[in-house]
Amino acid sequence: MLHSLNFDNLETARGLLIEFAINMEKTMTRKLNKTLFAVALVTAGSSSVALAEIAPATPAVHKVFAASSTGDLARVIGTGANAKLRATDEEFTNEQMTFAFGAGNKGIAIEMHSAEALNPATNTVTLPPGPRANNRMQGACAPIELVNNAGVTEAKPTGQPVFITANNGNEYRQFNHPRVMPINDGKNFAVFYNVQFQGTNDTVRLVAVLDATCKHVPMSGGQAGQPNRYNAATNPGVIIMAKNNDDACMMQDTAGETALPLGGGKTKFVSWCGANGNGRDDGWAFRFNLNCQLDANGAATACAAVKGNGDDVSVEANEERTHGSCTVGTDKNTATCTWTAGNTQPQREGAWIGAVDITDGQPMKVLWKKMIAGRKEVQVAGKAVRTYAMRAMHTRVLNADGTPSDVVMFRSGDVQGSNANNGIKGGVYRANEVSLLKATRAGLEIVQAPTNFKGKFLGALDTHVTICGGVFGTTSTPGFAMMSGSMTATGDASIRFLTTDGAKLKHEPQTLSVGANYDMHLYSNLLGNNPYNQGRGFGDCQVMKDPFNPGKSILIAAVNGKDVTQGASQFKPSGYLSTLVVAGPKAPAAGSGTGQSGNGEGNTATDGDSSVGGCSTGSGSTGLATLFLLGLVAAIRRRRA
Repeated sequence: MLHSLNFDNLETARGLLIEFAINMEKTMTRKLNKTLFAVALVTAGSSSVALAEIAPATPAVHKVFAASSTGDLARVIGTGANAKLRATDEEFTNEQMTFAFGAGNKGIAIEMHSAEALNPATNTVTLPPGPRANNRMQGACAPIELVNNAGVTEAKPTGQPVFITANNGNEYRQFNHPRVMPINDGKNFAVFYNVQFQGTNDTVRLVAVLDATCKHVPMSGGQAGQPNRYNAATNPGVIIMAKNNDDACMMQDTAGETALPLGGGKTKFVSWCGANGNGRDDGWAFRFNLNCQLDANGAATACAAVKGNGDDVSVEANEERTHGSCTVGTDKNTATCTWTAGNTQPQREGAWIGAVDITDGQPMKVLWKKMIAGRKEVQVAGKAVRTYAMRAMHTRVLNADGTPSDVVMFRSGDVQGSNANNGIKGGVYRANEVSLLKATRAGLEIVQAPTNFKGKFLGALDTHVTICGGVFGTTSTPGFAMMSGSMTATGDASIRFLTTDGAKLKHEPQTLSVGANYDMHLYSNLLGNNPYNQGRGFGDCQVMKDPFNPGKSILIAAVNGKDVTQGASQFKPSGYLSTLVVAGPKAPAAGSGTGQSGNGEGNTATDGDSSVGGCSTGSGSTGLATLFLLGLVAAIRRRRA
């Protein structure tokens, strides 16, 4: 396997070697899981929520965005089985897929898509308007729907993907860090993304509004003092966050914004924004309103974004990779935000939580903030090593009625980092700590102190993980799922679980497979324009009530990874939706469910081994040593949020 991959430094090579070992070790386990999944993952009585007893034999997987087999290929070195992926700056790939469902179980999936050959099934090349030189990555959208297939709920595409942006900006990557959320009772969708316009040196955050067929709704407004660059054909969206001489916004993977419906076509949004660069260089919390005019059916005919002075506040002065998020619990005037502090790599100022006043009609202000984890000295093989808390992230514990409570599950990692003359970086996670924190306007209550679950998540990488809160198992117990990907584009996405009884976190021993390959690093690293060895190919996961099976909850995951039928390195990743049952009554018998389903193009997402460059990798979860690859500070090249 390794001879077909191109790695540019020792840390990457170490990570790939470790992943190769884990993949080989887990190949047999995975093959067994295909037939014994519902009963073999947990022994009787070993789990408080009996998660494995309700899961169908295999998840339902549908391909939504197919990688081109003709018009949009990655560059390689060598030929045939010996060809390996070539590092090509600004080539770009397909990554960061996200999704949302709304009214009538209809929704849209969004991804950063290499800007040609969006319909490789018919071998047609479809380019957005604009010069190819500045048009190498755009936003793509596909209509999707939840359907009942013989009693099993599946998320699948229902229409042809289309490009939804045709930006001609200052960089080749014209659509970055997307997020999509339902608005107007699910009749429309707010799509967020970052872009840098021509003639500027700052990345900005935009919002556009789409319907369930991926058609744009006319937009107006935006942040006060920012030019309205809206153009339905070439720049669909308005600016909602911009900072002078800084790149905005950076936030927790796929979980930056929170929506607060106000009714009558109005929605209030609260978000984190890391604005990295040479200006204020701060981590911000901000808010804006999205006000839409509705037709007789409640769908938007036009929308205006409103963000004025006082609608953002600096929460963290030491921004480098704060990767924050802001959510709202029972008090709709208070947001809880979490982030990582430090203006260096690795960051050295700790993992934090704080409360922000978001009361309408008043300037936003920080109510309080507190560091939860920071610098530590730990013993490794008899030697003391220094670690720093990084990658702070959170999700909320749900109340019995499914609404978010004031208790958050807070996760951070203790990282032993390296920094060689501000050059290539690497690091090792020595701990993966999770705590329960009750955050209110009045202050912070530690329900459960940070607890190291590192040993419980064997085989999971700790950077670019995605977490999603929900309920799990036969008892529908609140908790969160943590999804981890692969450094080689060919490993399965794997999901691990923590649950809580309200006062104490419990590790659930099951590790579920998403059933689709998930590239969290390789192609975005070698074909992107991030400094040196940074990868950014994260996925998305959401837990929701099963619309067709009362009493059940499903987890839907969106990932980009290699199609097993496109093993050669020149084929870029495809985008998949995977559906798993994660809460409800016990499954009637092992082997029920539809298994992995076709992708609408004659190909079936199989459970067999996959390959890059013609070499078998197996398909286990990745990263026993949990290495991650840190990037450079902005002095070399700003990360475009």
